[in-house]
Amino acid sequence: KASALFPAGGGRSMVAALPPALPVLLLWGNRDPVIGTQNAEHVRAACLANGIQCDYVELDAGHCAHDDAPEAFNSEVLRWLGSRFTPGQ
Repeated sequence: KASALFPAGGGRSMVAALPPALPVLLLWGNRDPVIGTQNAEHVRAACLANGIQCDYVELDAGHCAHDDAPEAFNSEVLRWLGSRFTPGQ
């Protein structure tokens, strides 16, 4: 299903606008009734096709993973940032 965030191209146009040097952390709720996890696969494939590193983490959450599972969401964001940046950068 197409939407503003995920056009008929499965997110390709959104991802194509990103610079290849920009890594992406894709956190997705595995119980998302609005978009569904199949769109995460489209975004991941679009990242790969555009040479963009995409780290995917599926959370036990619904559409708003940051609301449904804030501790898990924040933990993954901090883990991901810590793996890429050192303090003071």
